[in-house]
Amino acid sequence: MHQVRILGSYSKPLYLLILPSPVKQYMKKAELINLHMLMVQVKNYFEEQGLYCEFVKYKDLEISPFQVHRSKDEHKQAIFVLGRELASMTTQGTFMRAY
Repeated sequence: MHQVRILGSYSKPLYLLILPSPVKQYMKKAELINLHMLMVQVKNYFEEQGLYCEFVKYKDLEISPFQVHRSKDEHKQAIFVLGRELASMTTQGTFMRAY
């Protein structure tokens, strides 16, 4: 397992754990919820730093990683939607500070 520093300032670094290959094909619900939580933390970090993205599609799902009673498929959908919106921030040039 490797640890990579991303998007961090000196006062608040953000670390991402990289898992070794091969990764299991199927994740358990608890693992999906943990990944969902990590991605929400990245989203919150972007918002705290003033990076522009509204996360409209993710917010429309109305699901939180704290809602453990929700189905595995709902958490999986939230992960894909949030991942798509985080990725689109960088590819569409919206990855800039809002002033």
